[in-house]
Amino acid sequence: MENLEQQCEDAVFELCDAREQFPSLCANELTKCIQIKNDINMSKVSGKPSVIDKSSTSEKGERLDLNVNQEEICFDHLDSRLQNVISTLNNLKAVVDQTEREKQCPIKKLLQD
Repeated sequence: MENLEQQCEDAVFELCDAREQFPSLCANELTKCIQIKNDINMSKVSGKPSVIDKSSTSEKGERLDLNVNQEEICFDHLDSRLQNVISTLNNLKAVVDQTEREKQCPIKKLLQD
């Protein structure tokens, strides 16, 4: 374990030393690296769409219909949007449950009479 820590410290020292000796070269390489990473993250996803068994994903008959071109899906974006939709649905279910409980509340019935 100490050998691994020493190797890490040596690598960090060499990196810092190179950065001090060649700041413009390091900045250019960092710019290239960031540009490549951005290009990779922004590229279109190409591949065959997977088949989803709707019966296993639908709960109590609820289904989510999406009209999406499946060759241009950004899965991270869709995952976050799906989480937002699920959160919104859960909030709406809570509101419906709360209103149903309020309708059946004995105090509410007494106030209406």
